[in-house]
Amino acid sequence: MQVLFEGLPEDAGKLGVHKDTLQTDVELRIRQNGIKVTDNLKDTQAIIYVNVSVVDNAAAIEVSIEQPARLLRNNSIFSLATTWNTGGLIVKVRGEKDVREYLLDLVDKFINAWLSVNPRSR
Repeated sequence: MQVLFEGLPEDAGKLGVHKDTLQTDVELRIRQNGIKVTDNLKDTQAIIYVNVSVVDNAAAIEVSIEQPARLLRNNSIFSLATTWNTGGLIVKVRGEKDVREYLLDLVDKFINAWLSVNPRSR
């Protein structure tokens, strides 16, 4: 699985919110739950797409899963398709901790959904 981060304007730094910290949090949480994280798109079966937008003291956070999908009539044609999605809004961000906790709650929802259909082998 590859983590792709988008969003997070430079102004987010005023609230102490930094892309590298959030990406590390997400990758670590996923690894801790037995899901392999890779930087190589060829080695991945899914992309975790994370978008964090911060404006003034508000943050919108979206987490979705993108997986390769092929056309039945011509399987040489494929694209990424959203197969799972969640998100939300923090109206009053007091600092990085608020964004990190909310983002990890959304990632936990994904992990629970993923493991319900892709159980870990024991």
